[in-house]
Amino acid sequence: MASDTQAPNTPNPEVPENRNALVAMGDRVSNLPAVPWPYGAQVAVRPEILSASPTPVDLFQALRRRWTLAIGLGMVLSGILASLVWLLVPVRYETQALIKVSKVLPVVLQNVQPGQEEAAAYEIYKKTQLQLIKSNFVLSRAARKPDMQDLVTIKEHKEDPVGFLEAKLQVDYPGDAELMRIALKGTHREELAKIVNAVVDSYMDEIVSGDKVTRLKQRDLLNQNFSANQEKFRQQHDKYKKLAAELGANSSEAAQLRKRMADGRLQTLMNSYGELQRRIQEQQTQIRVLKERKENSKEDATPASEHLMEAEFARDPIISDLTKQLNLQRLQIKDAKSRLADPNSYWVKELKRQLATLEEQIQERRLEIQPEVAERVNSAASMGGSRSFDPDTMLPMLETENRAMQERLTLMQEDLDKQLKAYGKLDVDTADLSNQESSLDDLKQIIKRVGMQLSYWTIELEAEQRIRVMDQASRPQGDDSLQKYLAVGFAGLVGFGVVLFGVAYIEFQSRRLNSVSEVKEGLGLPVIGELPTLSGRTWRKIRSGSPAGVALEALLSESIDSIRTRLLHTSGIESPRVVMVTSADPREGKTTLAIQLATSLARSGRRTLLIDGDVRNPTIHRVFELALDPGLCEILRGDVERAVALQPSRTAQLWVLAAGRCCLQSVQALSQTALHDLLATLRNEFEFIVIDSSPVLKLADPLLFGQHVDVALLSVLRDISKTPQIYEAAERLKSVGITVLGTVVNGVNDRAQHYAVHQLALPDKAGAPS
Repeated sequence: MASDTQAPNTPNPEVPENRNALVAMGDRVSNLPAVPWPYGAQVAVRPEILSASPTPVDLFQALRRRWTLAIGLGMVLSGILASLVWLLVPVRYETQALIKVSKVLPVVLQNVQPGQEEAAAYEIYKKTQLQLIKSNFVLSRAARKPDMQDLVTIKEHKEDPVGFLEAKLQVDYPGDAELMRIALKGTHREELAKIVNAVVDSYMDEIVSGDKVTRLKQRDLLNQNFSANQEKFRQQHDKYKKLAAELGANSSEAAQLRKRMADGRLQTLMNSYGELQRRIQEQQTQIRVLKERKENSKEDATPASEHLMEAEFARDPIISDLTKQLNLQRLQIKDAKSRLADPNSYWVKELKRQLATLEEQIQERRLEIQPEVAERVNSAASMGGSRSFDPDTMLPMLETENRAMQERLTLMQEDLDKQLKAYGKLDVDTADLSNQESSLDDLKQIIKRVGMQLSYWTIELEAEQRIRVMDQASRPQGDDSLQKYLAVGFAGLVGFGVVLFGVAYIEFQSRRLNSVSEVKEGLGLPVIGELPTLSGRTWRKIRSGSPAGVALEALLSESIDSIRTRLLHTSGIESPRVVMVTSADPREGKTTLAIQLATSLARSGRRTLLIDGDVRNPTIHRVFELALDPGLCEILRGDVERAVALQPSRTAQLWVLAAGRCCLQSVQALSQTALHDLLATLRNEFEFIVIDSSPVLKLADPLLFGQHVDVALLSVLRDISKTPQIYEAAERLKSVGITVLGTVVNGVNDRAQHYAVHQLALPDKAGAPS
């Protein structure tokens, strides 16, 4: 294969070695007007690939193309972020103090286990202590301590040290235990323990000790009450003893006994007084009866005399008993009026009501027994029962006895008045003594209970406190430097990742071609061939003649020959003879493809002409080391004959028509009949004509050439060509009726091809190419 084909001697057909000449040529043709593009075909529906969102594979492919930039920028931003985190995130230290908060109040005399209600109350108690230790009351006193004013941490927050402490102090119950943890993180290691201990001391002084002071005040108040009750008891006891001495009794029971004895004597005296009154009334009745008999001369005096009936009434036991009660009630009324300041008091009125009731009962009894009494009196009179009494004899005796009984009644009345007065005083004193004794008993019980409570408080105040410090804060030994390192590393990774994603996303927006499948499946364009990557290094290897270069040349020839074969055996149409090679944008491998395709056709024994149709940026003459003019432009202007412009190449059966010197007249001639006539003539002289035209999206020249060719090949370059531009170029060609045979993808890195190159480059046992 290498015997009948000479490898090109330029490293990259798209980049001419004579760059100065290219720049000069570009300067000459840059002012030439572009030929208008006949664009009027209906626009097809754009493929989804042109607007699809990026997938992870798309982002990876985009990052692969810009990995150097991405890694460089990522390392810069990663370093900046890591440095900022390192500078802005200081190493922090932490210290803590532990305070025990018991579930129950520690006691000496007994130990009470908390029940369900006590457990709920304990949770509330714990939360209360947690709020108290972070209260403004405690923190403000801690911040005002003299040794706190010189701390750097407090000076840094001198505007609101309480707010700083409230925000930074961590107070909790680890594991829901009885231990309350007070922790603080900061950058000043030596000051953390001082701050925490100051807060703990302030809390113990203001809250815990305050509770103990309150309990002591309650104990003192209880002690004062105990002393006052003892003094009151002593005074009442002295008064009680004095009253008991006056009563001649050492207790209220003895006084009650004396009162009952006095009551019996008084009752006996009152009974005797009543009996004496009854006897006096009977005698007075008899005296009046005798006087009446004496005055009446007749023996048949009225038997139902009023006096006799009164005597009979007095002898009735019920009336006699009611009369005794009546007399006693009158005495009580008299005594009550003498002792009470208000004679119309309720007590006097009640006694009078009872007196009226007794009188009504006596009157009712009299009415009840009046017939019986009258019959008895009449019966006694008829029987002469009264004749046995001689008025003259009995009357003086009865009067004398009556006077004696009245004198005795008078003495008994005086004695009864004295007894009633003494009984009244005894009754009051006895009641007063009983009340005082009851009051003393109640006071004694109060003193006993208060004394027991006071003793209990005195003992329990010596018990340990419910809240006590278990562990003071100490100088922190460890730090969170590991977290700082992790933060620095994380910031670096985040910065690096953001840059990688950003670069990949920005690169994806250009939607460069990643693979052959994107052309086939994404854009729906047929791919008739794939060419390996042809970099300057590849061409240098080929020119060097080394085994690797020979293998690369063979691989390139094999790839281009497959394209030639598909071109010659295109189904559905007559084998094309005039082929235009173009691309969407510059530097997408169209010139390399045109040269290699023409060389392959010539190498197969077919007379082939390669025309440099990119008249504004000619390149082919430099590849073949031929003269730029005369060329195509001179033929179109009519300056030379075509036979003069055609130049043979070093490859057999391959002729080259250079671009020539481009001018406005030659550009305008592309749209005239000159180009048609030229190609029609050349068809008769050559079996195949390959035209390397300019990019479709930059100039209208390819559309003018396309009017006179059989098919067009669209060259695309992996990682360079953009899918929207590829699609747009194909649509433009189709819009003017140009048959696009397909695309040729350049820069395909096929592992099988690389493996073949590697095998071809391996020397055999003697060191010759295999």
